[in-house]
Amino acid sequence: MGDDELREKLALWKVEPQIPPDFQRNVWQKIAVGESKPKLSRFGNWSISWLRTPRLASCAIILGGLAGTGFGLVESSQANSRNWKSLEAKYVQSIDPYEHVRTY
Repeated sequence: MGDDELREKLALWKVEPQIPPDFQRNVWQKIAVGESKPKLSRFGNWSISWLRTPRLASCAIILGGLAGTGFGLVESSQANSRNWKSLEAKYVQSIDPYEHVRTY
């Protein structure tokens, strides 16, 4: 197909959109419903568009991951500290003859 044929076919192509008869009324009803929803008066006219579901979900996942990582690091640090103290005590018992006698 050449450029001339394509131009002719495109010139003959007509699009006649079918708009429902109550389209305009439905649009205005949706606008009225959106305007009638109560606003958060405590926060004034702040935009709360960031609270939409996908963004809120991703923020919650990220914050949960960061909080979990932080708590995990603190707990592992405390567990390591307890383990080192236990190992120190066992080492002292293994090399101190008096401690060694008391444990048996």
